Amino acid sequence: MSGTVLEVNNAAITTLGFGADEMIGAKIYKLLPPDKQPEFESGYLKEIKNYGKASGIMIALNKAGKKIYLLYQNYLVFDETDEPYVIGFSQDITARIEAERALKISEEKYRSIIANMNLGLLEVDKDEQIVYANNSFCEMSGYEPEELKGKKATSVFFIDENYKEGEDVINRRREGRSDAYEMMVKNKNGESKWWLISGAPSYDNNGKLIGSIGIHLDITVQKNLEYDLRRAKSEAERSAHAKELFLANMSHEIRTPMNAILGIGRLLSMTNLETQQKFYLTTIQSAANNLLVLINDLLDFSKIEAGKISLEFIGFELNSIIQNAIQVLKYKAEEKGLAISYSYSPGIVPVLIGDPYRINQVLINLLSNSIKFTEKGEVRIECMLLAEDSSSQEIRFKVIDTGIGISKDFVGHLFDKFTQEDESVTRKFGGTGLGMSICKQLIDLMGGDIKVKSRKNEGTVITFVLKFSKGSIEQLPVNKQINIDTQILKGKRILLVEDNETNRLLANTILSQFGAEVVEAENGSEAIKKFQKSTFNLILMDVMMPVKDGLETTRYIRSHIDSSIPIIALTANAMKKEEERCIKAGMNDFISKPFDENRMVQLVAQWLGKEVKISSYSTADLIDKPIDSAQLFSLNKIKSIGRGDTAFVNRMVKLFIETIPEAVDQMEDAYYKGDLKTSAALAHRIRPSIDNMCITVLINDIRAIENIKTTSKEEVPAKLKLIKSVLDEVIQQLKIILPEYDKV
Repeated sequence: MSGTVLEVNNAAITTLGFGADEMIGAKIYKLLPPDKQPEFESGYLKEIKNYGKASGIMIALNKAGKKIYLLYQNYLVFDETDEPYVIGFSQDITARIEAERALKISEEKYRSIIANMNLGLLEVDKDEQIVYANNSFCEMSGYEPEELKGKKATSVFFIDENYKEGEDVINRRREGRSDAYEMMVKNKNGESKWWLISGAPSYDNNGKLIGSIGIHLDITVQKNLEYDLRRAKSEAERSAHAKELFLANMSHEIRTPMNAILGIGRLLSMTNLETQQKFYLTTIQSAANNLLVLINDLLDFSKIEAGKISLEFIGFELNSIIQNAIQVLKYKAEEKGLAISYSYSPGIVPVLIGDPYRINQVLINLLSNSIKFTEKGEVRIECMLLAEDSSSQEIRFKVIDTGIGISKDFVGHLFDKFTQEDESVTRKFGGTGLGMSICKQLIDLMGGDIKVKSRKNEGTVITFVLKFSKGSIEQLPVNKQINIDTQILKGKRILLVEDNETNRLLANTILSQFGAEVVEAENGSEAIKKFQKSTFNLILMDVMMPVKDGLETTRYIRSHIDSSIPIIALTANAMKKEEERCIKAGMNDFISKPFDENRMVQLVAQWLGKEVKISSYSTADLIDKPIDSAQLFSLNKIKSIGRGDTAFVNRMVKLFIETIPEAVDQMEDAYYKGDLKTSAALAHRIRPSIDNMCITVLINDIRAIENIKTTSKEEVPAKLKLIKSVLDEVIQQLKIILPEYDKV
C-alpha cells in the first residue's frame, strides 16, 4: 500500500483530465500540489492504516494545473490472495468550495449557488434545529423546505440505533471539529438510505459558534453494490471450497481405478504373452500412464486455480507420440468404419525437447473430437516441418476430418468453456464442451497458436504450430528397472499411527515382510505417549484421526519431542493442497491411500537414509480368477498384499467379520439420532475395508455416507439399508471361507 494507482474509472478521468494510461501506475500524491505532497504519508496514509478508512476534502491538480477540491471517502480492503488495497469514492466539490468563498463577498450569491447544488446542504443551529436546506437535500430526503425548517434533524432522519452516533457528531461540532462519516437514515417515506456526510461547525462574523453545516451525498447505490460484492465474494469462497472438496473426493475416485489398471497391467506383463498381446498391453499402459500424469495435474486444485499447470522439458520422439495417439483411438475409429492415418515430415529430428504428455493430451483430444463428430470418411494427422535453425524446429500439426463441421458463427466460440454448437450436439454426441478450451490453453502454455477452419457438413481442419528445441537420443527418459534392497528395513522400528484397524494390519504386514518392527497407535495422543517411552526410526502418520489428528500430532512432536525424525503422512486425499498442509505441519513426505506397496516401501527406505531400489516380485500366482459379476466380494487384493500368507488372509477376514457389523450399526444409529458427523466418520473408517474386500456394489454408497452432508436426505436411508444388507451377506459368505467358522 504505497499510493500507486491501480484502477481509475471514467469519472476520475473526466474530473482530472488525465488519460487512464497516465494515471495507472503513477503515485497518487503526484496529483497533489507540491506543498501538500509531504502531508500524504503523515496524514492520509497514516489515517487509513490506523483506522481502515479516510475521508475529507483533498486538493488536487488536474492536467491543466488547476486546483480542484475532492470530497472523498476511502476504505482499506483486505484480500486473502494479495496485499491490502484502497478503494475510494470522490466527488468534485470545487464549485462548492468556490461558492463558499464567494459567500464571504455576497450572501445572496452564496444562497443562489447553494440552492442549486447537486449535493444536499443542511444548516442547523446549536440545538440541532434546521435553519436551511437546499433543493438537493430536499430531493434526497423527500421533504419540502417548509416541512424541515424548525425541526430537529436527529429526530427527523436518524434511525434509533444511530442516535448515539448522532450525539457524538453534535459534540464534535461543539468542540469545533470537522469530519466526514457515513450514516444510515430514513427519508420521508420511511425508507432506509445511506448518506455520506461531511460536516463542519458554523460561526458568525464574530467567530461565535452558531450551529453546523453539513454536505450530504446519497451513497445508497454504492452501499448496496458493496453489500452485493461482499455477498458475491462470500459465495465465491463457498463455491471454491465446495470445488476443493469435490476435487479431493474425485482425486481418490479416479486414482483408485487408475492404480488398478496400471497394477493389473504390471501383473499381466509378468506372464507369457504373444507378440500381438504385448503390443496391446503396451498401448494400454502408455495410455494409462499419460492419463495418470494428466489426472495428477488436473486434480491439483491450487495449480488449476492459479493457472500454474507446469510443463515438462524432456526428450521425446514425436513420431512415437503420434503413433501412440492413433493407436489409442484406432479401434474407436474402426467401430464407426472410419479410416485413420497420419503423414510425417521426414525432416523432423528423431528427438525433440518439450512436454510429450501435453502434446499427447492435445492430439488425443483433437482426434477423439474428430472421430466423435465424423460419421463417414476419414480422420488424419499431418505433421510438417515449417522452419528450423541450428537448435530448434517449428512444426505444424493438422487434424483433419470429414465430419459434420462447424457453422461460421460458432467457429469463434469453439474454444470457450462449456460450449457446444447447440443442444442437439450435446444430446447426440455428449461431452462437457471443455476439450477444445483445454487444448487451446495447453497450446498457449507451450507458446503455440491454434486455428480452426470448418464449414458445415464439409468437415473441419484444426491447425496448431509449436516450436521445439532439438534433442539427442541421450536426452530420452530411461525407464530404469530397479530392485528393492530389503536389508534396509531390517531391524528398523517404525511407529504406525492409524485409526483404522484394517489399514494398520495392511501397513504392518507390508513393512514386516521386509524385516521392520512396527509399533501401532490408534490416534495421535497414543502415538505421543509411545514415542516418549521408546525410540523409533520413522513415523507413518495418518492425517484424519479422532482424539488428536495427524497434523496436530506432528506439530507437537516437532515442537516438544523430536524435530528430525522422518514423518510420512498417510491420507486418502491426494490433492496438492493436502500435501502442502502436511509438509507445513512438519511432515517429510506423503503417501496416498489406498497404499501402493512398492511406493510405501520405497519411500520408507528412502527416508531411512539409503538409496532405494525396488525389486520386482511376481504375485501373479496369488491372484485368483477375475471377479465374477455375481460375486459380492473378492479376496484377490488381500491375497496380493499378503503374498500368499494364508494366516494373514485369515486374520484380515476375521477382523472384517468382527469389526464391520458393529461399525455399521453405530453408523446407522448415529444417522437416525441426527449425528451426521459421527455417521460420516464411521463410513470413513470402514470404507478402506470395503475397498480391500473389493465389494464393488457398495463403492458409491459408502462414499455417499462418508460425504453425508452433500448427499440427498431422501437417499440416505436406502443407502444405509443396502450397505447393511450387503455386508451381512458378505459376512455370512466369509464365515464359510474362514476355517474357524466352517463348523458353525
